[in-house]
Amino acid sequence: MNCKRYVYIVLIFLILGALPIIAQTRVTVERDFDNGWQLMVDGEPLVVHGIVWTFVPIGENYSYILWNQSDEYIRTLIDTDAELLKAMGVNVIRVFSDVPPQWVQYLYQRHGIYTVVNDLFGRYGMTVDGRWLGRTDYSDMRTRELILDQVRATAERYKGVPGVLFYLLGNENNYGLEWDSDAIEDLPVGQRLEVRAGYLYSLFEEGVRTVKDVDPFKPVGIVNGDIQYLNIIKELVPTMDLIGINTYRGERAEDLFYSSIANSLDIPLVFTELGADAFNIRTGREDQLSQAMFIHSQWQEIYQQSYGKGLSQNVLGGFVFEWIDEWWKSGMVEGLDEHDMTGTWANGAYWTDAVQNENNMNEEWFGIAYQSPLTEDGINKRRLRAAYYVLQQAWVLDQYSSTAEEVEEHFAGIDVEMIALRTELDSMATELQEEPVVSMSGSLNILSRAEFDNLSIGAGFKQGLTISNGQW
Repeated sequence: MNCKRYVYIVLIFLILGALPIIAQTRVTVERDFDNGWQLMVDGEPLVVHGIVWTFVPIGENYSYILWNQSDEYIRTLIDTDAELLKAMGVNVIRVFSDVPPQWVQYLYQRHGIYTVVNDLFGRYGMTVDGRWLGRTDYSDMRTRELILDQVRATAERYKGVPGVLFYLLGNENNYGLEWDSDAIEDLPVGQRLEVRAGYLYSLFEEGVRTVKDVDPFKPVGIVNGDIQYLNIIKELVPTMDLIGINTYRGERAEDLFYSSIANSLDIPLVFTELGADAFNIRTGREDQLSQAMFIHSQWQEIYQQSYGKGLSQNVLGGFVFEWIDEWWKSGMVEGLDEHDMTGTWANGAYWTDAVQNENNMNEEWFGIAYQSPLTEDGINKRRLRAAYYVLQQAWVLDQYSSTAEEVEEHFAGIDVEMIALRTELDSMATELQEEPVVSMSGSLNILSRAEFDNLSIGAGFKQGLTISNGQW
């Protein structure tokens, strides 16, 4: 054989043999017993500064499938959102496992944003042997078999795809044991369904093991509704690498929340959902200040409880719920072109609009970006809310390497009220289809007293402002 030809053949085999190794990014969770937990990507620390990425346009609902649209439209939508998210500081999105792998790869290679793949694990019902069941029975052996088949297919589909950060199973399935419909209801209290929960969490353990068998290079966790059933999770799901928590506790979860997870599970947590809605039931108006204030406080606590700060040191970051408002959430199949202002469920921890015996949480207003009826390139325009700019400033500080003192100083330096004032003025001008009266870096221009009085910002802050020669 020709020597040169032999060298070429050897090189080809070496390159082909190396490709799977290059494609497989290793992600781990690692613990330093003095400083706590970190998420590591190929040995380098990565904090989860994430968003629950939503993309359902006005007029559509949960049945809308983005991936059935043209490649050109999908690419335009991803580019539109990813550029805004990247500018905010987002480095990972959470989506459910219907997104084609090619778009996970595109998002990562074009925009540098990771994806957490989330299999719903039968959360909102499933088809069993040709029959649709609205509530999943985790004790049924055939149902369990089908769920594990789906989990395996999910892992096989995304194994080796560039941009996959880790896997999650479920979406507060423990709440699904109690709620009567797919609509959001008041959060369950107590653990009255422990037998049902046992079937659920034992299947979660099988699901975690299934994913690990297929893709040993990525962490696997479950998504729980708050910390309900921690005792059962500890007993029945011992092999998961992290736990995802959807929680809505207002400004802070408090130390007991973090220490309960640390003491029970001895694994790190990531907030898979946290945030606040941007509508005030009391005033009947959009309330950007309240949303920004709650999110500011929530992330200050995340920093305080993370690696190297001396507290529980077990939180890896979180996913803000959510990117844009979803106009279908209230009516589900009706009023899809109306931005509903009716409260969906009650939560007294969000005290700025809590009213006894009334629903104050509005599922259609959780976006940190408002979705406008106006479109560009077929995509509803995004109007950024104050929470966007608060997070943009907050995430500049390195979460792992900063000290507790630096965290305190950094978050104290974020002027939430000023950010809310400026963005609400911009919002009002945009709604009137006028040039913005203010930008995040510009001065405040003239605004009538009547218009200013109607803004839902802090009364004390407004009292400190006066009009003089067209300036505040």
